[in-house]
Amino acid sequence: MSDKPIWIQIAFPFGILFALVLIILGWLFDALDYRLALAVMAGEACVWILSWAVGHRVASLLRKIETAVRGFARGGTAEFSKSGSRETQRLTQAIERMLFEMEARAESMEERQKRLASILSHLSDGIIIVDASGMVLMDNPAASDILGVRRRTRGNRSLAQLVGQHQIITLWRKCREGEILLGESVQFKRGGRFVRATATRLPDHPGHCLVTIQDVTEMRLADEMRKDFISNISHELRTPLASMKILADTLRGGALEDPEVASRFLDKMDREIDALVQMVEELLELSRIESGRVPLRIEPVSLANVVLPPVERLRAQIERAGLELQIDLPTPPPIVLADPERFPRVVTNLVHNAIKFTGPRGRIRVFARRHGDEVIVGVSDTGIGIPKEALPRIFERFYKSDKSRRSQGTGLGLSISKHLVQAHGGRIWAESEEGRGSTFYFTVKEALPGNKLPKPREFTFR
Repeated sequence: MSDKPIWIQIAFPFGILFALVLIILGWLFDALDYRLALAVMAGEACVWILSWAVGHRVASLLRKIETAVRGFARGGTAEFSKSGSRETQRLTQAIERMLFEMEARAESMEERQKRLASILSHLSDGIIIVDASGMVLMDNPAASDILGVRRRTRGNRSLAQLVGQHQIITLWRKCREGEILLGESVQFKRGGRFVRATATRLPDHPGHCLVTIQDVTEMRLADEMRKDFISNISHELRTPLASMKILADTLRGGALEDPEVASRFLDKMDREIDALVQMVEELLELSRIESGRVPLRIEPVSLANVVLPPVERLRAQIERAGLELQIDLPTPPPIVLADPERFPRVVTNLVHNAIKFTGPRGRIRVFARRHGDEVIVGVSDTGIGIPKEALPRIFERFYKSDKSRRSQGTGLGLSISKHLVQAHGGRIWAESEEGRGSTFYFTVKEALPGNKLPKPREFTFR
């Protein structure tokens, strides 16, 4: 039992209380005015009873409205009574319309939020919205994927907890302080990826910033490949041109008077010119293939007609190099979908590459096997092999590993082979171990009922 006092408040109309006092006093002093006080009290009682009835009715209506609104707030439906006076029905109808409009607006906002979340989840760029205190208000999965961090779908987290990259945090602070007006970017490397982050202020929300995360690894690699291409082509052109310049100066300096020396120098100049002509032709061929201007005539053809002719043309060169040649094709040879004129160039380039890097008494093997709806063709050798770090780049234009720098050739053969194979819808790759040889593989579609001839517009060159 609590020791606290209990207070009870009783409310009573003042007019009735005053009239009751007058009646008591009039009755005690035998005054005639108590009848008037009695009448006043009766009137006050009627007014009080009428007010109580009206108030009770209004309170009952308000309780029903409150119950309906609470049910609506909990996610249910708002049901109002249709009985009552005209004014009561108008009030309930107005409240009902207001609740319906609120429900429609809430559904519209929810639909917009779902649409926005769907768009953000499918964006390839990372999106992060940060408030003035550094807390993340919204982010998409791409941001975590690009940054290589684990994404938490629930709970408040700061920008530092999400990205863990000081460049992005510094960029956000500059954006928050207003030092960035139209957006500013930073680039950094994280986990083998090149990442670019851009911060932009949100004008409608002071202190809020939009941080965009982009994976620019392919752009950086393409830029490096472009620089390497310019450097390599400059090197490949400089060497024969410098050699011809020296030979021409030597001939002009008096070597023309010695027919034997002049003939030898002219032969060297012819070889250098032939190398330049070959380089230009291969560059033009590669450019046409990459741009899709090569008219490929893909048709069902025997694998033997694609593989054997280029190998036979190089057989004499293989024998001069003292190499052993092995050919292992399925019997009967499968029918593949290929251009019978251009596709043998792939085999020629790969076999010629094996001849250059395989020493005497080595072995070159050309083989093929079925794999699903494809045929895998391989060219293996027992040559010097390719360094592990060079394998990802051997199909680039002009690329040569250190051990092959002294070899002749333009460095375009593997690049041309890659684009020809891709134009036929296939894949090409290499496996190698230094000192133990290399194996180059490529695939070509087999002419099966389900494999249709690709249309020219379907060729994509990468």
